[in-house]
Amino acid sequence: MQSNAFMSGEQLLIAGTVQPPACSNPSTENLREACHQLDLRVKAAVSDIIEAGLIPIVIGGGHNNALPIIQACFEHFNQPLAVANLDPHSDFRAREGRHSGNPFRYAHQQGALSHYTVVGLHEQKNNHDSLTALTQAGFPFHTLQSWAWRRTHTLTNILSEVSQYLLKSDSPIGLELDVDAISNMPSSAMTACGVGVDDALYYVHRLAALEKVSYLHLAEAAPERHPAGLSAGQKVCGQVLAELICAFVKARLVL
Repeated sequence: MQSNAFMSGEQLLIAGTVQPPACSNPSTENLREACHQLDLRVKAAVSDIIEAGLIPIVIGGGHNNALPIIQACFEHFNQPLAVANLDPHSDFRAREGRHSGNPFRYAHQQGALSHYTVVGLHEQKNNHDSLTALTQAGFPFHTLQSWAWRRTHTLTNILSEVSQYLLKSDSPIGLELDVDAISNMPSSAMTACGVGVDDALYYVHRLAALEKVSYLHLAEAAPERHPAGLSAGQKVCGQVLAELICAFVKARLVL
């Protein structure tokens, strides 16, 4: 991508990578402990970026990384976060040990997440407990089916509601996007029945323009899962992730 009048490369800094801990014996218990250790590494890296006065854009890995990102922001701002998540899954499953299906449940339980809303939730990809827990917490969600084929809502109207919900909290705002939400995107849980890339870009750009946006998290890309192989997957994931980052940065630059 070019550095030009539309966006300068001087607006971006590549800070590095976070390596997950080794797990030679992948039992459930060991994997959950490895996830906890990864939480500590991600939290430390994000904390350094926020302390430097920068907005972290976290790319890759599982959605488990949402918890340490939220924790880092919570401790820095001394205020619980308001988070929007474009995702077919709520990632609000039971607190049974750390994994990619429950980061927001843990964040809420720890007091680091006061407002949470899911956009594009798939009605049949979330268990009863998760949906009940969201409702009991007072966290709204907007299903893909409500605008994709019932047409009772539009994405534009949904994002207006989401914007009002986030701003009403008067909290630091986090933007989450699980690329599982995008149709045919190589990811951990690929779907042929998701949102288009253009809708994902609109989601990011629309919400990135809100005040107090504190981070962007793009999770779950898996280039090796492309039907044509790793090389094709790298091209697709690289281009889509780069466009999402541009949508975020350009929205922030006009503030």
